[in-house]
Amino acid sequence: MIQENIQFFESHFPDWVIKIKDLSEDPAYQIEISKSGDPTLSVEKDGDTILFHSKYHPKREAAKLISAAIEKEPEVLIIGGIGLGYLVEEALNLFKRCEVVVCDFDWQILKSLLENRPVTQLFSNPRVHTVFADNPQALIEVMKPFQTTSIKLITHQPSHRLHPDYYDKLKSAVDYFQNTKEINVATLNRFQKLWTKNTLKNLSPFITHKGVRHLFDQYKGIPCVVVAAGPSLAKNIDLLKDIKGKGIIISVDTSFQILQAHDIDPDFVIAVDPQDINKKYFENLKKSDAILVCEPSISPKIVRQYTGRKLMLGSSFHLVEWLEGMTETKGNIEIGGSVATAAYGLGVKLGCDPIVFIGLDLAYSRNQTHMKGAYFEENWFYQWNRFENNHTRSRSFLKKFGLFDVKAHDGGLVKSDRKFQMFQAWFESQFKKVDNTIIDATEGGACIKNCEALPFREVIQQYFCNPNGYRQQIEGISKTNVQIEDHKVLLTKVLQEMEKQLTAFHRLDKEVKKGKQLAKELYNHVFTSIRRKSPFPKRVQAIHRQLDTIDKMITSDSTLNALISITIQNIINEIGDNSDKDLNEMEKENHDLKVTKQSMNLYDGVAEGIQFNVEQFSKAIQRAKNRLTH
Repeated sequence: MIQENIQFFESHFPDWVIKIKDLSEDPAYQIEISKSGDPTLSVEKDGDTILFHSKYHPKREAAKLISAAIEKEPEVLIIGGIGLGYLVEEALNLFKRCEVVVCDFDWQILKSLLENRPVTQLFSNPRVHTVFADNPQALIEVMKPFQTTSIKLITHQPSHRLHPDYYDKLKSAVDYFQNTKEINVATLNRFQKLWTKNTLKNLSPFITHKGVRHLFDQYKGIPCVVVAAGPSLAKNIDLLKDIKGKGIIISVDTSFQILQAHDIDPDFVIAVDPQDINKKYFENLKKSDAILVCEPSISPKIVRQYTGRKLMLGSSFHLVEWLEGMTETKGNIEIGGSVATAAYGLGVKLGCDPIVFIGLDLAYSRNQTHMKGAYFEENWFYQWNRFENNHTRSRSFLKKFGLFDVKAHDGGLVKSDRKFQMFQAWFESQFKKVDNTIIDATEGGACIKNCEALPFREVIQQYFCNPNGYRQQIEGISKTNVQIEDHKVLLTKVLQEMEKQLTAFHRLDKEVKKGKQLAKELYNHVFTSIRRKSPFPKRVQAIHRQLDTIDKMITSDSTLNALISITIQNIINEIGDNSDKDLNEMEKENHDLKVTKQSMNLYDGVAEGIQFNVEQFSKAIQRAKNRLTH
């Protein structure tokens, strides 16, 4: 058995074999034989004996633990602590479809497993994925391909007793991944059609204006300040006047009006949110030299409303990539789900060093969401309840949205929520990836790791001390040519391609309508057969073949497929999560009927996605024609 295990590991996990062979015997790890004859493991720690599995029946114990911990089979089951493999084996026996991710880092335990139990079948199972790494964050990379929020973590308690820090960090990594995935899914569901609609409405400015990539690495070594709109911005906003010309000021859209109210004109203002409400940040502005850096999916009202210069961002959104392929690459920056993360991503791409934050509370400092004077802060309390004072409103908000305490900048506690924690984790992760000096000069809010925390006044004295500053380079920003010379030629080219896509949408629409009818017929056959407890009729196989042909047609055109899928993410996510939403009891209980119903829903969604794209492309084509004739 041991030789077979070693041969299997040598062919599949050669690095593991090297680590295991280099291990010396550790007397703290002892194998015992249980009453059932299966091996169990005990480990000595600080004078205590930690028994990893039952002395009587390890397999039966593992089955009970899995059954007690999980009511419904998840799409992905994460097991923290491999032990001697019993939990993993019983999970595979109990659940027939879910993926199982095993996390551990104790090579002595893996060695004990290798020497005492057969592992070939366990580790060769295609549903088993292993993360053996000192850093639990390695789990995130393994989890990225799983497009689901149906995730469950089971931590093997003896493993936790032996290595509590590792498994606490593992839980944090799983929580972060799950929160991020859930928030991303919610964002996709909420904005799936708005992104397409806004991008097509912004088609002309997207083609007319250059990409921000033209400024990448143009400001190496120049300090910059990212001005977020957290409550603590009030502490040091007036100090920004002292650094004009001595560094670059990047404002998030939420801060723009506040800066202007303090007679501060930033060098850049960045906008990435697609919602119309964000246009409020661009109302009643003074004339500004700031360049608006924006995604093409922002509200078209902002693009029209802001009369200053603009540079466009690229995006991983397929429609934008498709447009860039016909025009020019605009340039992507790292964005972690908020405009503040985008502002940081811009600072990195510009080459700025150091990158200094003010107003980055990432928490409800003094029970506020934003600095006083920000449209969102004023409107938030007003809309929440007009008949309560601020103190009562704050308490109501904290209670309703389940806020919790996190470590504050000053060592105390401050209220936060899942979104703020996700953004904080994103910042902390990104800060470790760059060589730039990162400084949090917010002087309030959450305690952010992996950066220096300094008072803003001290930062100015240390980094913005050049009397002549970088004025010549920074003044060059105001001379940046943001217009593309041959934009009418490019618009004509895009117009022709859009007309081709519109024709393809119409052609595909006919096939999808057939698919809808066939999926409904298939459902009726399956439903009738289940109710009558009779075999499926031969017609079912014929329908499957016809649907396979239509499915191949839908997926054969990658551009069409991507344009449609982004507008039906809610349906795709529900099917990917194996969701029971909108299913009746019979559909929930019978797998064949459930899959057939999901097929019906998918065809309905694809038909709806085609209709939406036809409508939006038709309007965009007409706008482009009007633009070219005027």
